[in-house]
Amino acid sequence: MYYDKQGNPLSSTEVNSLLEDREYRTVGRDKLQDGTVVSTVWLGIDHSLGSKEPVIFETMVFNPAGESLDCRRYCTEAEALEGHQQAVAAWKLIVG
Repeated sequence: MYYDKQGNPLSSTEVNSLLEDREYRTVGRDKLQDGTVVSTVWLGIDHSLGSKEPVIFETMVFNPAGESLDCRRYCTEAEALEGHQQAVAAWKLIVG
């Protein structure tokens, strides 16, 4: 299933159109002093693997070489925004 940022069902045509919109997809992006990037995005596709609420947001942390260091997923944009801020704070402590 496909969902917009508010959790409303979408068709494959609608989700593909929104996925092309970088501004719509991006929830948060921070580059830390050492080049580590914390990125939170709307996925559009439910990644819940059978849970009750669609999981449609993801925070990933990448080192300066682009390798994934951490991944967290969320059901709502509010959870994603909070999770993004928590990841930024945590990784600032780790990388300095």
